[in-house]
Amino acid sequence: MNARRATVSVLAITAVLLMYGRTLGYGLFWDDFEVLRPWTGADIWHAWTGPYRPWDTTVAFYRPLTATYYALISNTLGYDLRALHLIPLAAIAVLALMTSVFVMRETSSAVMAGIAAILVSTYPTLGTSLGPWIANQDHTFMAISLVAALLIWQRDRGGSRAWWWRAAPWLVAAAWFKEDGLLMPLAIGAAQWARAVIARDVPRPSRAAWTALAGLSIALIAWRTWWLPSQFGYGFRTPGHMIANFLRAPRYVLLWQVGAANVALPAAIAKAAILAAGAWVLVRGRESAGARLLITGSIVMLVANLPLTFVSSEGRWHLVGWGAVLATSGILGEWIARAPRWGWPAAAAIMIALSASAFERIGTFAPCSADSRAHDAEMAEQAGLPAELRMWLSSRDAACAAGTFTPFDRPMRSLIWTASPSPPAGAPR
Repeated sequence: MNARRATVSVLAITAVLLMYGRTLGYGLFWDDFEVLRPWTGADIWHAWTGPYRPWDTTVAFYRPLTATYYALISNTLGYDLRALHLIPLAAIAVLALMTSVFVMRETSSAVMAGIAAILVSTYPTLGTSLGPWIANQDHTFMAISLVAALLIWQRDRGGSRAWWWRAAPWLVAAAWFKEDGLLMPLAIGAAQWARAVIARDVPRPSRAAWTALAGLSIALIAWRTWWLPSQFGYGFRTPGHMIANFLRAPRYVLLWQVGAANVALPAAIAKAAILAAGAWVLVRGRESAGARLLITGSIVMLVANLPLTFVSSEGRWHLVGWGAVLATSGILGEWIARAPRWGWPAAAAIMIALSASAFERIGTFAPCSADSRAHDAEMAEQAGLPAELRMWLSSRDAACAAGTFTPFDRPMRSLIWTASPSPPAGAPR
């Protein structure tokens, strides 16, 4: 068993390095420019008692742990970009290792665990914007918190101990990194209920469990609503917008893939094959190890897609993507277990197609890519940026054309910010 776990761990770390190692030479991207700035104690207090960006209260999201992360890396690392880009790689590696542990315990299958360990880094729409984007780690930390809660649930769900109290701190953390995690307490209860009904491998959640999980989600919603000007930070959308919002993440996570046609089309075909195989897995053996992962992953996808469906059109496919990784690991692993002769080459082809598409998407974050240059031009217009950073942005195109691009690298304390966040009235200073 130890050798199998070691092999899976090597696969996880190797996948991270192959997919994201090049990002250590990347620069800043989009709201990296906004969140990497000096943070005061008053700014952090504001993030715990209101919108998480003190200087932009129009973005009414309650993400206090995310803001604390921004403050920590800004005030300790400044613009040491190599160190900053190491954080996403380490976080993705931790997520991949934790996911593989969950899968190994759930299925006793090193194959499924290995597939999951690789897919965390290579499944399009999960890791493709996590590795190269410093500010986007709220999604990674949210997923890590969820998996920590799932590991507690996994260990104690069949016993008499009240596992939900031990999982509660991790579920709170998931919600306080990003609102996608608000309903994760209910997601775990729903996953256990679905597994009890379909796979019949676990008992149904008790009434006490449902009460505790529902109460936690309600408390999380009430707490963040208390500190924000409106429910979820947005007003409710029209029914048409709600339908469009609900379908957005499944469309990109499960059906289609953006990017260059030569890699996006094979990835879309691979996703279609995964969906068809998922139906086959449920028909052939709903009590199988693969079916258990498919059910759990599907519930996570469904519930993670709900919090913003009613109020926002923001893309929110990262936690949905993690659910897809879990489900896909079960599907491909079940193929291999039931028909290894064709299951292995089919699974390999699917994973290569997904990896190629993800690798191409990661490249769009490269310092001299069209996407990065367009975003940098927009960031150069933001008020408050130091003059040195603004000049570096304005010279980006010329430096890229001349092949002389170098990432911006200055100590935070040496820069002068012409506009700083304003703390709320009465906040401690």
